[in-house]
Amino acid sequence: FERNALTKLLDEDRKQFQTGEDSARKLIGTGLSSPPDDVAPAEVAAWTAVARAILNLSETNTRN
Repeated sequence: FERNALTKLLDEDRKQFQTGEDSARKLIGTGLSSPPDDVAPAEVAAWTAVARAILNLSETNTRN
C-alpha cells in the first residue's frame, strides 16, 4: 500500500464502523487487551483494520 491507500482505508473504515457500532465493538472485543475507554470504538476499530492491512502485506511477512 502507499500512504494514500492507507489513508483512504482509514477514512472508509471510520465511516463504516461509525454506522455499524456493533461490528466495531465485536472487532475490538477480541484479543489479549481491552480497548481504551477514552477513544470511540469506531476509531479503534478503524485503526485496527489499517494495522491488519499493514501486517498482511507481503513485505512484512518472512519468506524463505
